[in-house]
Amino acid sequence: MANMVVARAPVRLPLGGGGTDLPFYCKKFGGLLLSAAIDKYVYVIVNYPPIDDKVRVKARINEEVDHTDEVRNELVRASLQHFGISSGVEISFMSDVTDGTGLGTSGAYAVCLANAFSNSNRKPLGPKDLAEAAAHVEMNLLGRSCGKHDQYMAAFGGINILKIAQDGSVKVEEPEIPQDVLDELKSNLLLFYTGEKHESESILGEQKRMADLGDEATFSHYNRIKDIGLMIIDALENGDLILFGELMHSHWLAKRDLPGGVTNERLNAIYDTARSRGALGGKIIGAGGGGFFMFFCERNKRRNLRHTMKEAGLREIRFSYDYDGAVILSNFSRSERSGLEQEFHSER
Repeated sequence: MANMVVARAPVRLPLGGGGTDLPFYCKKFGGLLLSAAIDKYVYVIVNYPPIDDKVRVKARINEEVDHTDEVRNELVRASLQHFGISSGVEISFMSDVTDGTGLGTSGAYAVCLANAFSNSNRKPLGPKDLAEAAAHVEMNLLGRSCGKHDQYMAAFGGINILKIAQDGSVKVEEPEIPQDVLDELKSNLLLFYTGEKHESESILGEQKRMADLGDEATFSHYNRIKDIGLMIIDALENGDLILFGELMHSHWLAKRDLPGGVTNERLNAIYDTARSRGALGGKIIGAGGGGFFMFFCERNKRRNLRHTMKEAGLREIRFSYDYDGAVILSNFSRSERSGLEQEFHSER
C-alpha cells in the first residue's frame, strides 16, 4: 500500500423527505428522500510514509500514535479498523464547508475514507459498496444516530430519489425532472449560512429517544414529511416550481415541531423574515439547530431576500449540482511520485 490517494466527495441538499432514512423511522415505515449533491466538497488525503509505522491524523485535532486503536478521531479509527489498516499511515482532511452545518459532511468524509482505503488496497469499490461501507462504519461500528442519506448522496452524486426499505436496503432512482426545471430550481434556491453550528447527534438522539418511548407525534411528523416528499417529487416532475416552494413551507411547519431543538427563536425569526421578503418556503438543512438555511425564491424577489439575509448576518453560498459523486483525484504509487518529481526537476 505504498501509494498516496486524494479522495473527494460532495455534500448534499435534501429537497424532500429529509430524515425519513433514520433507522427508528424507516425500520417501521420505510424511508423516501429526494436529494441533490452539490459542488461543495470534502477531501481526504491518505499517504503511507516509509519513514516509520506511526499513524498520523491531521484534522481539527492532530494526532500521532503507534497503532490504529489509539486514534482518538473515532471516524478515522473505525474506518482504519474496518479496512484492516493498523499502522504506517497518514490521513489529512480538508473541506469547502465545516462540519456541524447540516450538509452531510460526516457521511461524505466516511465515503472519502472508504474510497481512499479501498483504492490503496487496489480493491476499489463502486458507489453502492462505498455508501454501504461508510454507513456501516457510522451506524454499526460507531452507533451514530444517522441514516444512509448522506453516504449514498456522497457516493453517487447527482439528483436522486432514495428509497430505503424497512430492512435498510437502499434503491437509488433518478427522478424524471426536466433539465430546464432543474436549472430553474437551482436558480431559485438560495443557500445561507447562519453562522451557528449544530450537534446533530443530540438532536437526532432525542428524536430516537422519543420514538423508542412510543411517542406517536414524532412518527406522525415524519409521516407528514415523507408525504410532502412524495408531493415534492410530483411537483418537480410536473415542472410546478411554485408548488415546490409552497411544499417547502409545509415541510418547515412539520419539521419545526420535532423534538430535540430543531429550531430556536433566532432561526424562527430568520425564517419569518425571509418569508416576508419573498421566499415561498425554506428549510434548515440537516437535523436543525443551526447550519444552513435554504429558501425558494422567485427571480424578481431574490435581490430583496439576499439583501435582507446579508443584513441579518447570514452569508450566501452559491452552488451548482454535482454529478460525479465520490472520486479519486489522484492515486500515485511511490515510484510514480518519484518519477514525476524527477521529471519536474529535469524540466527545471
